[in-house]
Amino acid sequence: MSTYVPDGWAMVTGTWNTDAELDTTTTGTIGDASVKLKNTAVATEIAWDRAVSVKGGSPYRAEFTLMADSIAAGDTLTARIRWYTSAGVYISDSNIHAAVLSAASSWIQYSGIFDAPSTARMAKLSVLKAATTFNAWVDFADLFVMPKCFFAYLSSSQAGVSTSYGQIQPDTEVYDYGSTYNTGTFTWTCPESGIYTANAAALVLDVDTNESATLVLMDGASYLAYGTTSGAVAADDTDVSVEVNFTGYFTRGSTITMHLFSDHAGTLTIYGAASSSRTRFAVTKVE
Repeated sequence: MSTYVPDGWAMVTGTWNTDAELDTTTTGTIGDASVKLKNTAVATEIAWDRAVSVKGGSPYRAEFTLMADSIAAGDTLTARIRWYTSAGVYISDSNIHAAVLSAASSWIQYSGIFDAPSTARMAKLSVLKAATTFNAWVDFADLFVMPKCFFAYLSSSQAGVSTSYGQIQPDTEVYDYGSTYNTGTFTWTCPESGIYTANAAALVLDVDTNESATLVLMDGASYLAYGTTSGAVAADDTDVSVEVNFTGYFTRGSTITMHLFSDHAGTLTIYGAASSSRTRFAVTKVE
């Protein structure tokens, strides 16, 4: 039995060797021991003994590997990120898991991605066991910096799009780590200077014979990149897919939007549907 809390962890509530202990007989996926939160009917919490530096507004991924010998109602484990100011003042929590585990007596990995609060400068990971009589184990916990990125799609078809650089309007986010995309203006704003990769695609409906469609990424009023159909279509009312990819250096504050250009007379309709990525817009920070 270990007299001291193992390196990296500290007791927040409960008593070491009474409510929690080092368990060398129950090993998980990493190392030769785990931390056991014992069935003492005490709300026992362990947390990292040192905070790590974080950047407010940036996305972070937390990962935990947990096990419990019961999944009865009330036997909950809460795995979370705890955010702090530069002075160590607590701000808030981001819960990765806060319920009974999905299965008993098996190691289960839980993870989640959250943006750090704007005033956060430090963070700790924490595991809290409910005050009920069950055993729980913690094998692994870590926090990773994530790239700022978003993915959005057009959730319903957009009619009346001008063929002279009419803006396409992806309105539904799948994710937006770093809060960089605006679903009201359909605009991505570069949060910090660096290299990013952008991908945009659209399904353009009812293009006519000998016409083409071009998808354009614009940086403000400037043309950034474009992709076009491979030649004019062969029949009226043809649906065409068009895609553009671009990787390059963006400066902080740059605003990127996606637009349609075509030699079709009048307007066109861009296909969109719930949970469909046929018309989409995504940007990811590379470095």
